[in-house]
Amino acid sequence: MLVEIFPTVILQAVIMLIIYLLVALSIFLDLWAGIRKAKARGEFTSSTGFRKTVDKFCRYYNMLLAVTVIDLLQMLVCGLLNHLYGYTVPVLPYLTAAGAAFICFIEFKSIFEKNEDKEKAKVQAAAEDLRRLMREDGGRDVLAAALSMVAENRPAGKEKEDDNDAAPTQGAQIP
Repeated sequence: MLVEIFPTVILQAVIMLIIYLLVALSIFLDLWAGIRKAKARGEFTSSTGFRKTVDKFCRYYNMLLAVTVIDLLQMLVCGLLNHLYGYTVPVLPYLTAAGAAFICFIEFKSIFEKNEDKEKAKVQAAAEDLRRLMREDGGRDVLAAALSMVAENRPAGKEKEDDNDAAPTQGAQIP
């Protein structure tokens, strides 16, 4: 029996290997695109971004391995049905392929996301942090201090220049 199913097992192993390699390729393409976008925005690339990629790689592969275990069970049952009872159910890793397609979709969406969208998401997250800070006791004092520190540490030449330049305000007034 093992000799009869060996070619099928090899084919399934090759299919799984290709699926896993495609997921790794999509993760590395996203990393490459992220580095390119960061350089375009003038941001310094640090180990934090690389750590996020490694964390993402681990999370994706943990999910993919769990789905592969379920697929192995499914393929074993289908293989036994085919061999013992004459069924003709294809023995393929359907769930692993679906999980990999989902991961690749997420990565390719991230690759083609515009810089502006990422910046907008960062601004929205910062605004939510400010709202949360304002709700906490003493948040107004902390927020006022933080805003004054930002105003003091603003690099020269980064301010927007208008025809009707108003004098910059010192400190921050919180209503």
